[in-house]
Amino acid sequence: MATIALTNLDQMGILEKEVPKKPINSHKSGRKGIMARKRAFVSVTDKRNLGQLKRLTDVGWEIVSTGGTAKKLNELGIPCTSVEDVTGFPEILDGRVKSMHPLITGAMLGDTTNPVHIKQMAEHDIEPFHLVIVNLYDFNGKPGIENIDIGGPTALRSAAKNGENVLVVIDPSDYDMVIDQILNSGNVTQTIREHLVWSVFEHTAAYDTAIASWMNRKIEERESIFAQTPTAQGH
Repeated sequence: MATIALTNLDQMGILEKEVPKKPINSHKSGRKGIMARKRAFVSVTDKRNLGQLKRLTDVGWEIVSTGGTAKKLNELGIPCTSVEDVTGFPEILDGRVKSMHPLITGAMLGDTTNPVHIKQMAEHDIEPFHLVIVNLYDFNGKPGIENIDIGGPTALRSAAKNGENVLVVIDPSDYDMVIDQILNSGNVTQTIREHLVWSVFEHTAAYDTAIASWMNRKIEERESIFAQTPTAQGH
């Protein structure tokens, strides 16, 4: 379920000479209508290269994160806000419900160029995310019902649908290039932004295909797809 990394596009010369059209801006919405700072949502199974995010917090970005990822960020000395502190609602159902909440999903889906969205976000104290970094449970490595990621694909697809306003990254090897462009140019190029959005839907389609293929094999072998399986290391 690998996607084409940005480094490959760079080596192919596809990213040369393009510059971002405009910087990432903070928007007036959320907590009592104040000017929200730049925010990133980070929830990953593959925790490689998370140390790169310190480059963002060093210049004032807020990182919102889920349990296992927040723990790793804290170990790396990177400040973050827990999802529970944002939503006021705990992680429940053995981790099945963590981030699916209007204050999180709405912050990914809200179109910050749409006055109606901006007004509604302000009314409901929703602060927009500018960057979403998510990768999914390793289903191929540990197939089973409990290892079907729900919140991860929801976050990825939400951010990708709103890809004109939200950067969305899956591959840890892409962190460096994306953060470089944000810090050096204030944003990423349109080519990178569109590639990142495509990567999400290519990746989630492959993920669902892997799940369906596994279920098909189990059914053909007359084995229950609901048999207990070890739980994958989560977000």
